Amino acid sequence: MEILIVLVIAVIVMAVVAPRFSSRTSSARFAGISKEIASGLRFARMKAVTDQKPSEFIVNLEQRHYQISGIEKTYSIPEDLEISVYTAASQVVGEEQGSIVFFPDGSSSGGRIDLSGNGRKRAIDVNGLTGLVEIIEDDAED
Repeated sequence: MEILIVLVIAVIVMAVVAPRFSSRTSSARFAGISKEIASGLRFARMKAVTDQKPSEFIVNLEQRHYQISGIEKTYSIPEDLEISVYTAASQVVGEEQGSIVFFPDGSSSGGRIDLSGNGRKRAIDVNGLTGLVEIIEDDAED
């Protein structure tokens, strides 16, 4: 009887603790993805300055991935995240692809990438004059 009571208590504790742990994990995953995208933008800027030629950070909304021009690897965007790209009209290809261009002097075409999902929102801003990348957090849970 005592073992049965202990097992019931353990099940109740797991039922309460597991969803909270899962929420923290998804929060950490969301933060990680936004940092990964910001890192990719910073890399594209550094590549433009180092190579002394423009470099593009390209986001394909339809295929849900992004990449940096001159590099074959693509990076996936999870299905449960909404992503929007705001950039210069000249950098938009239809409704499914947009890019942010970085120039050899460190400046950029400027733009913003918005991420949202599970009640969380983040914006990744790229300053047009300086090319600097900044993550703006708008999490109700943080």
